[in-house]
Formats: sequence, C-alpha cells, structure tokens
Amino acid sequence: MYAMNLTVKVGLLFAALGYAIVVAIGLLEMNLNVHAPTMLLYMAPVLILISTEDPNWFGLLVFLAPLNAAPYGGVAVAVTSVIQYLLQSKNK
Repeated sequence: MYAMNLTVKVGLLFAALGYAIVVAIGLLEMNLNVHAPTMLLYMAPVLILISTEDPNWFGLLVFLAPLNAAPYGGVAVAVTSVIQYLLQSKNK
C-alpha cells in the first residue's frame, strides 16, 4: 500500500488551510455582511482581488481560493523538504 510522504501531507494540510481561510472570509463577506478582521485578510493576500471586483461563490471557490491555497502548500512543501534534507544529512 502506498504511504503518503510527510512532505506531501504537510503541503496538502497547509493548502487546505489556505483554501479554508478564503472560504471563511467569503462566508463572512458575502452571506453575513460582516467585514473580516484585518489580520484574517493578511492571511489571504489573494483577496486583494475582491476589492477590485465582487466575485460570486463560483469565482471564490474555483479561482480565488485555489490561488491562495497554492502558496500555502508550496511553502509548506519547500520548508518540510529542507527540514527533512537537513535531518537526513545530520544523521549520516
């Protein structure tokens, strides 16, 4: 059976976190008419696009959320890859 690498798991976890942040902000802004706290907006830099155009749910879920999730996942994969490399070279 195929076991998923730790790097891939961490990357997927952080990508899901980046996706969830955008969905949560969209839920606050679009459905509840509550403005998201500034700190939450700092966690989703792709949402600067919302200030230029008001997206619908489809645009948010298909375009904006994946754009925010990609850097989260990519950075997590890069960091865990470097950590694993350093730990493996230390053990040799």
